[in-house]
Amino acid sequence: MLPSTLPRVGLRPALTVLALSQFNHVYVRMHYVFDLRISEAELLKFYRGHARHVHALDRRGLRVAFPVEALRPFVQADGISGTFRVDVSADGKLRGVRRLA
Repeated sequence: MLPSTLPRVGLRPALTVLALSQFNHVYVRMHYVFDLRISEAELLKFYRGHARHVHALDRRGLRVAFPVEALRPFVQADGISGTFRVDVSADGKLRGVRRLA
């Protein structure tokens, strides 16, 4: 019910429902920021199949785990190091990894 102080708009009901349904979808994206240092020797464990996921503690103290494959673009000769941001969807699916520094 609209308050009486708001002006009434001449929308047809079908258009009103369509407009409201666009706002019913809530997109929640969470992210984790953490510093990571994986040496070349540790990285070899991932490539040999001894480990498949990276486990890290983000700056808020939350634990995050994601597939090591997501870090492939950031591999250097001495391993992986830097500050990273991992984005996940509301259902916990990995959306992306970015290197911040």
